[in-house]
Amino acid sequence: MARNFIDLSVALESDIQSDPDIMLPEIEYFSHKDTADQMAGFFPGLSVDDLPNGEGWAREK
Repeated sequence: MARNFIDLSVALESDIQSDPDIMLPEIEYFSHKDTADQMAGFFPGLSVDDLPNGEGWAREK
């Protein structure tokens, strides 16, 4: 017997109309430049100048 799967999920994005307004996802985005200081702090002796293009991780919260 063949089965079909239908993916009803939606990508989690800021301001996506996926739920009632009170339950909308709130995502804060951080660019590579935003996190350079934070990334350097994870590695003793590393400075932002040591990172490629002075950039860290891009991330979301």
